[in-house]
Amino acid sequence: PCLAINGNLTVNGPPGTTLTIIDCLNISMSPDVTITVNAGCTLNIIKSRFKACNEMWDGIILNPGSFCFIDRSWIEDATTAVTSEGGAKYTIKNSCFNRNGVGIQVQPFTGVHPGTVIGTSFTSWTTCTSGVPAVIMKAPFAGFRSFVGINIVNDIVAAGSIEVGSSPFTVPNRNRFDNLDFGVFSQNTNTSVRNNRFTGCAFGVLSNNQFFAPATNITVGELPVTSNKGNSFTNCTFGVYVEADQNANIINNKINNGVFCITATICGNRTINIKNNEINQFMINGIDCRSNPGAIINISNNSVRNSADGEAITVKEASLSSTFARVGPGNRTQNVPIGIHLVYLMGPEISQNGAATGNNQIRFSPGASSGFGYGIWMQNCPSASVGLNYIRGDQTNHASNISLFGIDVEMTTGANISENNIWYTGNCIRAFGTMNATTLICNTIGGRSQTNLIANSYTNGIVLDAIPSGGIGPFGAITSPSDNAWATPLNAGLHTLMMFGTDGTCMFPGFPCLPWWFTRTTPPFVPTLNGQIAAVTPLGTPGLNTTATGDPACF
Repeated sequence: PCLAINGNLTVNGPPGTTLTIIDCLNISMSPDVTITVNAGCTLNIIKSRFKACNEMWDGIILNPGSFCFIDRSWIEDATTAVTSEGGAKYTIKNSCFNRNGVGIQVQPFTGVHPGTVIGTSFTSWTTCTSGVPAVIMKAPFAGFRSFVGINIVNDIVAAGSIEVGSSPFTVPNRNRFDNLDFGVFSQNTNTSVRNNRFTGCAFGVLSNNQFFAPATNITVGELPVTSNKGNSFTNCTFGVYVEADQNANIINNKINNGVFCITATICGNRTINIKNNEINQFMINGIDCRSNPGAIINISNNSVRNSADGEAITVKEASLSSTFARVGPGNRTQNVPIGIHLVYLMGPEISQNGAATGNNQIRFSPGASSGFGYGIWMQNCPSASVGLNYIRGDQTNHASNISLFGIDVEMTTGANISENNIWYTGNCIRAFGTMNATTLICNTIGGRSQTNLIANSYTNGIVLDAIPSGGIGPFGAITSPSDNAWATPLNAGLHTLMMFGTDGTCMFPGFPCLPWWFTRTTPPFVPTLNGQIAAVTPLGTPGLNTTATGDPACF
């Protein structure tokens, strides 16, 4: 070997003492040995390689006030490759940390940590250059892959802040975390994670704050989209997982082939912003916020696509909570069985998701296992507002659309469901259970182009299911079916149900509790009562407050 280190090495001396190791590509480390850098001293490692002989060595320890510079080097086979004590500074560039138990261990510190890492890989590969994942650590961890790329631990009440990924934010400066249990594990620390790539990790980024009262902040990615400040996650079981008393900003990340892509849970009465992320191919949850009582949750401008049985956007509480959720504007889904699912929230807003043109709607299709699909699904969300959303089933597969629900609202009193466009679904709007004081107005049922009603494949336009007498009127703002726009269904001559209620349901003031049927094949497309021409104001009649094209102008 170029160099063999068989005993502990300490860099010690007066301030300014420096040890430089350069162009040494075969440094063999004996079991359990360490390199310690004391206060005021510097260790430079440049274009060199450290590896263990038979068993793992114990790595480089930076005592408070010391400095370590690593450039274009390989650090392998250490239980912990670099440990920063008390805020000791490190600068690591264009290097590889491979087959280590932990790549960088950041011990408790206060203030802003001065450590920077750019263009560096944390891997569990056969070699730094092979790209071949392996469970290949040496004893005492033989048979395991590397545990953590960067592990940040703080047990100080005044938690400090640290960056993982530093400027300049360019593609060559992107850090890589590959085939690890945890890419970045942050505990009780204000952490910013930007310009990193995570592949094949159980957790790409895991952040928690379980032990101390002061809230911490986790930032994963940053705008603008073109800045390279976002992160990418591929084949990670959990992409970003945030828990316990934290403000979270998860912005401008790309996540592919995950199981749980973005999760925020038990964060308490904090603020959670999930924006401008692209999620493609996931198994269970694209964006999942649950058990965050009292939190303010903003989810906007995300694209969530392609899951056989998963939920694209989920916000749930275990019981009715003051958690406020605003889902929108600008979220898009495609090829998912559940687009947006909200449970036990007070006054959530789902607004301006999807767009009138292109493929940017809340698009959904039946689940592979359940056979059902929901564009927007709300359960027990009093005073919810659902408006200005574009919801679309599968235009090419009319047979499967019978099991699709455009908007499904259950046990949600005081809801306002207005100005939504719902196309190609078996059931455009379904209301279930107690729905007192609900407004259901100015929705385009079945789809509407800019100037003409278009043929679509719904079976039921509006379904009022098991609603107690008086449950949706007269306390709601509905006056008649003609307050919503109706497109002719695919099978217009088959008496397709446009609107119906179970026994005892009084849908509108002054109208019987009977089904409304679609019979007309020419405009205005308005349901009629029990197959007869109903005494309702046709869409477009003066006095209904419609636009020139016949669309209701509600707001």
